[in-house]
Order: sequence, then C-alpha cells, then structure tokens
Amino acid sequence: MSVFLFVFMCIVIVFTGGSIHYARQLGYAGSYPPKHVLKQKALVCAAGAGISLLILLLTLFLLLKHEKNLFIYHEEVPACRQTLAFFVSPACWCSRISNSLRASTRPS
Repeated sequence: MSVFLFVFMCIVIVFTGGSIHYARQLGYAGSYPPKHVLKQKALVCAAGAGISLLILLLTLFLLLKHEKNLFIYHEEVPACRQTLAFFVSPACWCSRISNSLRASTRPS
C-alpha cells in the first residue's frame, strides 16, 4: 500500500510542477505555443493534480480508519503506520498513551 501512496504522491508532484510551469509560460510575451494552448495544458495539469490528490487523501482516510480500529483492539501495528497515525491523528495517540498510563498505575 505504501508503494501506491508513493506513486500517487509522485503523480501529484509532477502534475503540480507541470501546471506551475505552464502558468509561468503564460507570463512570457510572444511564447510558443499560443496562450490558449498553455492555459489548456495548465488546467489539465491542475485537474490531474487535484484528482490524484483526492484519491491519495481518500486512500489515507481509509487506511487511518482501518488503523483506528486497530488501536481499539490494541493490536501491534508496524512502526511506519504508527508514525503516520501519530502525525495525522495525535488524539488517538494521546488517548492510547493515557490509557496505558492508567493501566500501569492501577494496583493489581
């Protein structure tokens, strides 16, 4: 799944770079190709970046929703997923840490 996320992140970066490149070329006087072609290319690149970003965010949302269920059952998750969940949703980590602290201070 991380390869999928990495590929979509690269696609977003390439499309964003392309739209910035074509938008900058619009500012140059007497450039080839004509201005309307540059506008079309910039809009297509921006739309591609937006769609790719939406797919990326939807995938991340679904992964984190799945990870939230893992935190409820206190199963072990890989360190890369814990790091991702830590940066995106600190509230899950705070509640998990406070629960573990409460459990460790209770008399047995």
